[in-house]
Amino acid sequence: MLKYKIIKDLLAIAFLTMLSYSSSAQEIRWYNPEKETDFIIEGQAWSNTVKNRYDRLPASAESQVRKEVWKLSNNSAGLYISFTTDAKDIKVKYGLKERLALNQMPATGVSGVDLYALTKDNKWKWVKGQYLSFKSDTVSINFDNLYPESVKTYRIYLPLYNTPKWFEIGIDKNSTFQTLSDKQSKPIIVYGTSIAQGSSASRAGMAWTNILNRKLNVPVINLGFSGNGRLEPEITSLIAEKEASVFILDCLPNLMIFSEAEVKEKILKAVQMIRLKHKQTPIILTEHADATISLVNVDRQKPFLKINTLMKELFIHMKREGVKNIHLLTAEEIGLNIDSTADGIHPSDLGMMQYAEAYEKLIKKITK
Repeated sequence: MLKYKIIKDLLAIAFLTMLSYSSSAQEIRWYNPEKETDFIIEGQAWSNTVKNRYDRLPASAESQVRKEVWKLSNNSAGLYISFTTDAKDIKVKYGLKERLALNQMPATGVSGVDLYALTKDNKWKWVKGQYLSFKSDTVSINFDNLYPESVKTYRIYLPLYNTPKWFEIGIDKNSTFQTLSDKQSKPIIVYGTSIAQGSSASRAGMAWTNILNRKLNVPVINLGFSGNGRLEPEITSLIAEKEASVFILDCLPNLMIFSEAEVKEKILKAVQMIRLKHKQTPIILTEHADATISLVNVDRQKPFLKINTLMKELFIHMKREGVKNIHLLTAEEIGLNIDSTADGIHPSDLGMMQYAEAYEKLIKKITK
């Protein structure tokens, strides 16, 4: 009996030791951008002057822009966190302010986050996560069984069409964690519509601005405002305050509600406002890419073709007037087709990749 008691006691001690080790190994240190003084969020042009931690415009803009634009600027489209860690498991949890999904866009794109790893041989790899909870009050995702020894940097993209109320990254307490920032590179600043904001990517990392961010590995500032990318001087003046490697004006889809005279004025004024402060920085003007989709109802394409013709005429006019370093990205160069959108307007992941590749090709050409 004594022998059995000793064995039983030893097993109990071993079990308690295992539980203690397991509990210690699973103890998580949570990092919160609102509480950590050295936590860096990238993709924010006005990171030090925002009202809320995940805003895309400075606090001063609230009284300057239309309320629809301000509300959309609270969405975290294009914001991302770059970090290093030697942890084999990464946990993410956050709360949301708005609806989880849209009619033409899944919840993973509207409200989800997306993790990528840049390997030590400089290749981006997507990290599959397991959603444990996907509700507006709490989204919880685990990224498990990682190989940190092969990873140089992680990059996590925040929701495209939603606003985090709070956000945390969890790492084993014994693992290292450090956020990073590319302060050496001037950003590409994008002023656009719902397409630039990210509709209708299936995941946050598949918005064309985020694809471009990985392809060129430079910061990209996403100022896409769904239905409200109207080349308004209040936004253009804010953009002109910032230094950039390239300015992209991709607002034609939202200018179709205006007359030809108003569209001309908006485009010319936007270019002029940027040129006043940035004499040589490249400016890309983008056509309405949906003009290349072959629809059964051909009449639906006529407005797209008409506004693109107007853009071409204005581009030629500005070149003749001596405006330097402006460039036109045509619908044909983007090359959307019948399989490129979710609803005939907003790009699917395929369409987003076509957008990103077209911009990448042009930007590499003009920036050498």
